[in-house]
Formats: sequence, structure tokens, C-alpha cells
Amino acid sequence: MIKVRGDASALVRGPVAASNSEAEDLHRGRYLLTERLYVAEVGPLRLADVVIDNTVFSRPQIMQG
Repeated sequence: MIKVRGDASALVRGPVAASNSEAEDLHRGRYLLTERLYVAEVGPLRLADVVIDNTVFSRPQIMQG
């Protein structure tokens, strides 16, 4: 399994926020909350074979899972 790690809230500040406030509210209220719950309960980073750290969008790094 491959998991991408990054700053999920950056999506809200970027393209989603630029589209409109309704999309931003939906993304912030649904996606960010469920992503945080998934990470806390499942721990996908520890299960992944490969983790791509995309925290710095211009410099993704491949890491071991």
C-alpha cells in the first residue's frame, strides 16, 4: 500500500479555497475531519509499504512505510 503524507489543511488554503466558500466549508467540515479520524484510528502510515511525504509540495520525498 502507498500512502501520501502531507498537510491536508493546505488543500483548503489552496485550490479548494480559491474555488468558493461552499467548497471550502465542505472540504474543511467533511474531508479534514474524516482524514484525521482515519489517521488516528487506523494508522495508515505504519501499515504502508511506501510513504510519500508531500509536506513540502515542491519536494516530495519517498520514505519507507
